[in-house]
Amino acid sequence: PLLEALDSTSDAVRLWAATALGHSREPAALNATAALLNDPESQVRVQAVRSIAQQAQPQALPALAAAVSDPDGGVRLAAVAGIRDTLAQRGSWRAEALPTDFDLLAALAESQRALLQAIRDSAPEVRAPAAAGLGSFDSLAAASAIADLALQDEQAAVREAATEALACCPFPHKQRLLAAGTEDPLPARRARAIAVLAGIAAVDSAGQ
Repeated sequence: PLLEALDSTSDAVRLWAATALGHSREPAALNATAALLNDPESQVRVQAVRSIAQQAQPQALPALAAAVSDPDGGVRLAAVAGIRDTLAQRGSWRAEALPTDFDLLAALAESQRALLQAIRDSAPEVRAPAAAGLGSFDSLAAASAIADLALQDEQAAVREAATEALACCPFPHKQRLLAAGTEDPLPARRARAIAVLAGIAAVDSAGQ
């Protein structure tokens, strides 16, 4: 009945079905909910993304990454937050539990690409969780993007989120990305670079 409800002409029924399917871990439910990413009603798309993210499974990453390109800001925010929260569960993933036809490396690469797109979003509430999500990746592209946000973003909340993400980022040479910032002609950026470096040092010390 829930799958049939997804084809309803009523926005309220489709919204209800998307919400209910978020409690199911069945692959069919995930695929059916992902089909709602093309729904004409933005609130249905938002709930579909939230339901997909609620499963916190790596199989949800491709659909969430695709939703980052949605024209509606609420959908983009739900998608970016979903990727961030799903990646936060990465330590509990078991390779043997994944479907044999699921390419985890490709899904992770697509998720990183989507987050790199999201950090350029016009909405700061999208950029902040995008920075947090990028902090899960051990790559130069992710670390460089976070460092740029920490030093240059116009919103203090985004800079703070990027600073925290960079401190936790596993990329081994992240400090070098801030070297130029410590010599920036603008005092504010020099201060930010020094503050970020201090935050990284504090996290490293706490982890030892």
